[in-house]
Amino acid sequence: MRFDLHHLVRKCGALVIVIGVALSAAAPAQIVYPDFSATVGMALNGSAGQLGNSLMLTPAANTQAGTAWFQTQQSVTSGFVTTFEFRITPTGAGADGMTFIIQDDPAGTSAIAQGGGSLAYTSEPLVPTNTLVNLLVIELDTYQNGNFADPDANHISVHLIPTLPTTVNGADEYYSIGRVSPTINMSDGATHTVCISYVPGTLDIFLDNFASPILSVPFDFLTGATNLTGTAIGGLNFPNGTAYVGFTGGTGGLNQLNEVLSWEFGGPGCPLNPWEVNSPASSLDINGNQSVGLGPAVTSACIGSNLTLNSAATAGAPSDIAIAFASPIPAGLTTGGGQQVNIDVTHPSLFSFNGGAASFAGILNLQPHPGTFTFSIPTAGPFFATAQQLAIDTTHPDGFQLSQACEVNLIAGGLAVGLELGDDTVAYINYQNSPFCGTMPPITFYGTTHPVFWVHSNGEVYFQFPTANPTPAFNQYLTWMPRVGMWTDFAPDVAGSVSVSASATEVKVSFQNVASAGTSATANSFDITFTAGGATIIDNYTPDPGHIHPTIAGISRGGGSTDPGPMGGTASGTIIGNLGAGTQSGLATDAIYEIPTAGLPAGGWNSLTFPFSDGSAWIVN
Repeated sequence: MRFDLHHLVRKCGALVIVIGVALSAAAPAQIVYPDFSATVGMALNGSAGQLGNSLMLTPAANTQAGTAWFQTQQSVTSGFVTTFEFRITPTGAGADGMTFIIQDDPAGTSAIAQGGGSLAYTSEPLVPTNTLVNLLVIELDTYQNGNFADPDANHISVHLIPTLPTTVNGADEYYSIGRVSPTINMSDGATHTVCISYVPGTLDIFLDNFASPILSVPFDFLTGATNLTGTAIGGLNFPNGTAYVGFTGGTGGLNQLNEVLSWEFGGPGCPLNPWEVNSPASSLDINGNQSVGLGPAVTSACIGSNLTLNSAATAGAPSDIAIAFASPIPAGLTTGGGQQVNIDVTHPSLFSFNGGAASFAGILNLQPHPGTFTFSIPTAGPFFATAQQLAIDTTHPDGFQLSQACEVNLIAGGLAVGLELGDDTVAYINYQNSPFCGTMPPITFYGTTHPVFWVHSNGEVYFQFPTANPTPAFNQYLTWMPRVGMWTDFAPDVAGSVSVSASATEVKVSFQNVASAGTSATANSFDITFTAGGATIIDNYTPDPGHIHPTIAGISRGGGSTDPGPMGGTASGTIIGNLGAGTQSGLATDAIYEIPTAGLPAGGWNSLTFPFSDGSAWIVN
């Protein structure tokens, strides 16, 4: 059975659109704010206001309460969809959160209550004239209020409050009809997207991932729902099926900036995920790696690794796998049934698993699927590829079901891999694993073998879990973790780069044109190299004279070090002072170091070599 992939993508002859049937026109949204550079149409109360292009519910100040309501009631009881972007800062440790609310409180668009854990829609102690009633609340709660029985400081909870609360207040979890504690930190300062979809009987809430709801709640506006303890809570009184919609936020003894960045109410539905996910009708993975819809299923491995392609589909269903030596594409093509073609069907390397030949002109060779099968992927050499399966499924609107996109990157060692290092941070490096893929045996450092290490943004390699102290302290140098490099206050997050490469003969950590803390005008470079022969080398050294921060340069075993004095007690006490002096010797436990009076050690030398990766010998060239 043949299946022409290129028939999936036609609009006026261009490869731009859909599989099978045409997309229907989307219903217009009733409320559309691409951003909040203007807040026309919104009623803002309390601390709510415009902040640049965002709708601020609360500033980062204590004891705030803000509400923002669209001024025209919206149809809700027959079904609705709303999508909004929000941001909560600073990262963690703040309070109390924000909400999306549907309400027909007597106060209408003037409705506002108390801040803190009451989140501006209720009050504590409960004051009947200072609490909203006849509302549905979706809390994005970032603080654990024990008096409300909150489960933690990062949860989404749906509260149904038809009348005046009879417990502590409406924020009490007694009124929760569904909740979840997402793995996503909602108060991490990043932009997050929520989509809320309601059809009578079910309320679905999506957070960032639109492949499946993070929370699905049995609920009906007319009949209500059951709370978490099994008690029935009645429905809401919306006589015309309409209500006010909007947002609230609150802070208390702690605070955070709660912002809404964009908002739509109405329209066709929650955004389609740009990435397809597996289903029982068509599933494909490599070594069990699964996508949740936020990207492809990525497998990164070193050459020679064991990689297994696992395929599943309905037994007997015609199927095939498209493979391309190219990157997957988010929302590359969207089918009429809402599936995502994430493989690049236009790439010249595209071929069919069942066809077996490259450049097969987009023709899949659909063969009956056995139900499940596995295939051992050849891993003798490096390659990068994407695979996606199609299986015929007559129950799907498209007539077929796509799998997730599987991305595989098979890596050969020796390539420099850049590190993303923030200020005063470290990166854990297992250099024999992907993405480094070195085959050199574990590093021997002061007589102990280490298959892993940590790279410190402040110029060093550590061999125990570190504390990233930016300020050199000599007592720590002799008593803390084993280390080598230039301990000083660098800022690779401002300028420059730090990378790691690993091969069969060496492992190299390279600091290139790294800025000094407090300025981007300096550029300092050096490498720290570990060789298969057992040496540790600081080389390719080019300091910037503009670097003025204190430094300790050299090598130390940390705890148990002996101190012969700077540079092993040699007369100069400096690295440059030992240039050309040949091999110097000391105790294997010695720390060999220079502490410049200011800035980095003087330049003019290229390498400082420790042949045995300890204090027993060193050479300056």
